[in-house]
Amino acid sequence: MILLPSKISQINCLRQIVQEFFIRYKIDEVYFDEILICVTEAVSNAIRHGNKENADKYVRLDAQLKRDLLFITVSDEGEGFDPTTLPDPTLPENRTRPGGRGVYIMKKLCYQVHFKDNGKTIELVFKIRSGGGCDKC
Repeated sequence: MILLPSKISQINCLRQIVQEFFIRYKIDEVYFDEILICVTEAVSNAIRHGNKENADKYVRLDAQLKRDLLFITVSDEGEGFDPTTLPDPTLPENRTRPGGRGVYIMKKLCYQVHFKDNGKTIELVFKIRSGGGCDKC
C-alpha cells in the first residue's frame, strides 16, 4: 500500500508507482498506458474531489494480482459521493463542459469499476491476458 499526500504534484509520481506494480507482478508493458490513465484519473479525483487538496489527508493506493485480474484500489479520506449522480459526458449538453470525463474513461478502459465505502474507494479491475492487450470481455 502506498500513501500519497493530497497534493496535485503527487500525480507526477504515478508513472513510477504504476511501473513498480508492473515489475512486482511481472505484467506485460502492453497494459501500461491504459492502467496509468485510469490510476491517474482515480488519484486525481481522490485528491481534488475527495480530499479537496487538503495536504493533511492522504490517498491510499494499492494493487493486487489474482490470477488474470489486476485490482487497483484508490481511497480518499473525503465524505464520499454517489457515482450514480455523475452526469453522462456523452450527452450533447455535457460535451463542452470542462471535466466530468474521468469516471467515464475509467469505465471504458477497465474490465470492471467498483465504487465502495460511499464512493471514497474506487476499485479498478483489469483483465490481463497472456499475449498482451486488456480484455473487456
